Amino acid sequence: LNALTILDLGFNAFNGTLPTELGRLRALQSLDLNSNSLSATLPTELGRLIALETLDIAINVLSGTLPTELSKLNTLTNFSFYSNNFTGSVDDLLCVDTWQWDVLEGDCVEIECNCCTNC
Repeated sequence: LNALTILDLGFNAFNGTLPTELGRLRALQSLDLNSNSLSATLPTELGRLIALETLDIAINVLSGTLPTELSKLNTLTNFSFYSNNFTGSVDDLLCVDTWQWDVLEGDCVEIECNCCTNC
């Protein structure tokens, strides 16, 4: 699994929490978990996925704030997190000059995101 670059688990009706072991997939470039029933908060270990370019966690029941460890993902250019139960602001985390977003999709009513490309 050390060489795994794409993990597409979208549309599988998975429920429960995300395993912290996902952070061990250091070569992962794309993680698609959209349209499941995943709950709880995002594990901070996702910040270890330093090759990640695409993260799609949209349409789940995840909650809390996005972990600050996501700011370590310098290669991330596509991030979809809408249709969850996140709260707070992502402006200090994701809306800084160092990010070059192709896609940044969030719930701009429930969570403050002044740089989202789609709300």
